[in-house]
Amino acid sequence: MSDRLTVAVNLPNKAPSQYFGVDFNSVVEFNGKLVYFGDAGVFEEGGDTDDGSDITAWFNSPLHDFGRREQKGIEAFGLGYESDGDLSFTLYGAENDTHARTYTIEPVRSGQVQQDHMQTLKKYKYGKSRYWMVQIKNIDGSDFSVDSIDLAVVIYKRRSLP
Repeated sequence: MSDRLTVAVNLPNKAPSQYFGVDFNSVVEFNGKLVYFGDAGVFEEGGDTDDGSDITAWFNSPLHDFGRREQKGIEAFGLGYESDGDLSFTLYGAENDTHARTYTIEPVRSGQVQQDHMQTLKKYKYGKSRYWMVQIKNIDGSDFSVDSIDLAVVIYKRRSLP
């Protein structure tokens, strides 16, 4: 896998996407299929694997303070999504990112929309941060889409950060 970063822009909605390790220098849609060009040749998009390997996919939310300066904890999360396999859900606090917590989410109905799955979290001993970020990642190459992420946020009023 290369260290190359490719950025694509969806022109109608101006939404950028990032692709890591993609060794292509151009892409075109031809007869309804995506065709990629690079030093190794020409490739057509399709299939469930990347040359026999699971396709790893993930995204990170931006760091967020939920409009409040105080330290916060996360007591539960809800996820509206569709997946044909398991996902990992990781919470990161900006002040304590070495203590990230990861949860495995198993779809109740594979390949169908999951109704806002709400999972209560065990109390964090370290789980205070002003800013929080979420990462959602597929497991074993599962295909997924996320419609909503809900977090139950607890505000700690003892200390406010500048």
